[in-house]
Amino acid sequence: MDNQNKHSFNIKFEKKSHSLDVETYVKSLTALNTMVKEVNYQTNSTSGEVEIRVIAEKPGSFDVLLEIANIVKDNGDLFFAGVSALAAVVSTVVAVIELKMHLGDKTGEENSGIDIRGDTVNIKDSNGNIVFQTNKKTYNIYLNNQTINDAVSAQFQAVKDDEEIEAVTYHNGNNVVTIKKEAFDTLAKRRTVLVEDSKTSTVPATLVISKLVLDNRNRKWQFVYQGNKINATIADDAFWDRVLSGEEAFANGDRLVCDLEIIRDYDDSLGVYMDRDYIVRNIRDHQKRVAYEQLEL
Repeated sequence: MDNQNKHSFNIKFEKKSHSLDVETYVKSLTALNTMVKEVNYQTNSTSGEVEIRVIAEKPGSFDVLLEIANIVKDNGDLFFAGVSALAAVVSTVVAVIELKMHLGDKTGEENSGIDIRGDTVNIKDSNGNIVFQTNKKTYNIYLNNQTINDAVSAQFQAVKDDEEIEAVTYHNGNNVVTIKKEAFDTLAKRRTVLVEDSKTSTVPATLVISKLVLDNRNRKWQFVYQGNKINATIADDAFWDRVLSGEEAFANGDRLVCDLEIIRDYDDSLGVYMDRDYIVRNIRDHQKRVAYEQLEL
């Protein structure tokens, strides 16, 4: 990995003691890892596939040094985008967190404080002053990506559970963003992305495995999606190749970060579209269930 593009950044849990509950640490960094990988995927970043590593912990508050790096494939191909693309991925992750801090669960027409001009999205306070500014790509990720929203919620629910943490600070190059304790409740609250009624919609999703079928790729697996059990086929050849080669091992409660295709039929008697079928595509992360984690079904 020495010849790969790398970019270091910090997340600092501001508290008096130099210790952190293991559940807070694991859940928070797992959620951050999900955010970074999903933002990298959704922005079509030229940095290619990335991974996150914990480098060190510094004295004082619980200050964790992290590194985002390109993954080099076995054929030796390198991604030559440079560290700027990696830094931009981290910047987008932090900007999504800031958007939720300012907007809560309100978006679009629900919030008069949103002013979109070209590629610039301004967030204004009640007096019309601009309090935060970002771009449309970042705003659309926050607006439409359930996986990102769930990861933000998971990170700050973990942080909120440690009552000694007064703030969380992200250091990304010269950019420093501090999220204070009074914002933890807003950030921990789960926001549900509403999918517009249509015959077919494809949305980013994190699916919890409830029942798997490995002997026939045409049979449906059972997942938990947004608190409901669904049955879906998996249409991802690369994923099935890993299954057949023994690279993938599963347990109930594991999670798949993917795109979920939702097929709907119109119900004349009710006047609404009803979900008829689900197809899982583009699986980009398989997250093992943490032994102590209790699923919210």
